[in-house]
Amino acid sequence: KILDAHINRGAAYAQQGLFNEAFADFNRVIDLPESGTKYVALALYNRGFVHGQLEHPKDAIADYTEVIELRESSTELVASALNNRGLAYYRLDRYEDAIADYTGAILSGSSNELIAHALRNRGNVYRFLKQFEESIADYTEVIELRESSTEQTAEALFNRAVAYEHLEQFDEAINDYTKVTALPDTPSEQRAKAIYNRSNSYRNLDRFDDAIADYTQIIELPEASTELVASALNNRGFVY
Repeated sequence: KILDAHINRGAAYAQQGLFNEAFADFNRVIDLPESGTKYVALALYNRGFVHGQLEHPKDAIADYTEVIELRESSTELVASALNNRGLAYYRLDRYEDAIADYTGAILSGSSNELIAHALRNRGNVYRFLKQFEESIADYTEVIELRESSTEQTAEALFNRAVAYEHLEQFDEAINDYTKVTALPDTPSEQRAKAIYNRSNSYRNLDRFDDAIADYTQIIELPEASTELVASALNNRGFVY
C-alpha cells in the first residue's frame, strides 16, 4: 500500500538522518484524505519521534498528544506515545507531567517490555527529584519483570544501587553492584562503573581492603575508561 510505503520510507529516512525527507513522508500520510485513523496515528507517532531526535520537545508533545487522543490508536501505540511524551516533558523540566505519563504507560495494559521502559524512566525522574524510595520501588519492579532484558535488569540494578547509596544503605548498594558485575551480558562499560561505585561503598563502610581490591580491578580492566582509571588510582592512593 502507498500509505505503508510512506511510513516505512519515512522511518528509513529518519534512521539515515534525512529528517526533512522523513517529515515529508509522514506529513503526506497525515494529509491524505484516504488515510485512515490507524495510519494517521502511526505517522503522527513517527513524526513525534523525529521531533524528539531533533530535540524539539514541544513539537514532539503535540504529535504524541494527538496519538494518545485518537480513539483508534492501539494500546501499544498509546503506551509508547505516553512513554515518549514523558521523555519530552522531562526535557522541559516538567517532571510531574513526565511522571503522570509514565504512570499512564505503566497502567495501560500494554506489553511488559513497554511497562519496563516506563518504570525505568519514572524511576529515573524520582531519583533526579531525590525521591529515592519511590525510585527504588520502580527499579525493583523492572528487575522482577521476567520480560526485562539483561541490559534492562543490569541498568535497573545499577540505578537502584545509586539510590541506595543516596540513602546511605551501602550494604544494599554493594549487593546490587555485585549482581550487575555477575550478569553474563552486562555491557563492559557498565560493569566497570559498577565495580568502581562498589569500591566507594566499601570505603563508606570502612572496608578498605575490599575497596582497594575493586580499585585495583578497575585499574587493570582494559574496558575501563581513562577517566575511571584515573579516579580509581587517586582513590586507591587515598585509601592507602
